[in-house]
Amino acid sequence: MSNNEIKVTVAENAGFCFGVARAAKRVEDEIAKGIRGQRIYTLGKLIHNDTYNAYLKSCGVEIAQTCDIESIAAQARADAPVKVFVRAHGISVDIKNRLEVAARENPHFSYVDCTCVFVNKIHRIIAEHNDREGLLLVLGNKDHPEVLGFCSQFDGKIIIFENCSQLEELIQLGIIGKDCAKTPIAVAQTTQNLGEWEKIKKILRKLYTNPLIFDTICNVTEKRQLEAVKLSRINDLMVVIGSRGSSNSAKLYDICKAECENTVMIENADEMNEKIPLTYKKAGIVAGASTPHKIIREVERKMNKTENFEELLNESFKTLNTGDTVTGYVTAVNDSELQLDLGAKVTGIIKADKVTDDPTPSLPRCSRSVTLLKLSL
Repeated sequence: MSNNEIKVTVAENAGFCFGVARAAKRVEDEIAKGIRGQRIYTLGKLIHNDTYNAYLKSCGVEIAQTCDIESIAAQARADAPVKVFVRAHGISVDIKNRLEVAARENPHFSYVDCTCVFVNKIHRIIAEHNDREGLLLVLGNKDHPEVLGFCSQFDGKIIIFENCSQLEELIQLGIIGKDCAKTPIAVAQTTQNLGEWEKIKKILRKLYTNPLIFDTICNVTEKRQLEAVKLSRINDLMVVIGSRGSSNSAKLYDICKAECENTVMIENADEMNEKIPLTYKKAGIVAGASTPHKIIREVERKMNKTENFEELLNESFKTLNTGDTVTGYVTAVNDSELQLDLGAKVTGIIKADKVTDDPTPSLPRCSRSVTLLKLSL
């Protein structure tokens, strides 16, 4: 059978989750403001996707580490304000305190907390049950920023394990037992495997009389994983699109692989030629929470063999109507006009007399990679 006859099904919940989409939109909205002299930072990579992070870099957004907070804040001035965006994974109590101090001391420095609402929920739960004599049990990756952030809310003993087998081993070794003076609380990293979490809850309820167990895997993750199971059972091939550094993408791969032996993981469409032999009758596509929808569409098109250049080119252009408010990149500047890339088939042009009231204007030269304008047609 020809490759054109392959049936491709894309999961409904593939791509950016609410938390990631919200963080990305806040940064993109700030870029679109085009505040002169402003420097925009994300505290660590905004999402686990190199393609999207490269896009932000092209827009002038820089990545800062926690050790840079004070030095970056000190550089903020009235003519060069600084804004830092906290990613959806959240941050520790100490880092948040440092950001707040920096913002109080310098009015030209500010930060935007884009922590996911589901992650914030875990922070609140742990803070409310914080006890120096207590025990916090966590299903998650001990080095993941999300886990490091919410664990900072707890002053007692913290034990982190990555799966059911590790928990059982800790119990056998006596590291986890019934000798805790307080009732233990248990939470899961928001992107953990739902099936694994259910098994862990059963174990903890047998081990402790009344453990405080909180279901903290986000509902989008649950839907994504359940859909991955369903698609894996009815398709010959499963394609997981996501970064190898993404926890939720790795979990999706494990889930699909358990149900469908022919499961592959890619980060973008460029990896398809070497990893995906398009000789299957039915294929399913799932994608992690940090995978832009554009990449998912590119993979789907390639698997469907619909890569007609003219068709894709026309599809990529926007349709503009009178009265629309659009954002465009400044591509060229001369004394008489600005030229803009509006993502449409035509180039946008703004005459100098529409930009300034100066009868003899000389428009400032600017860089396309960091200069955006929002205007009404």
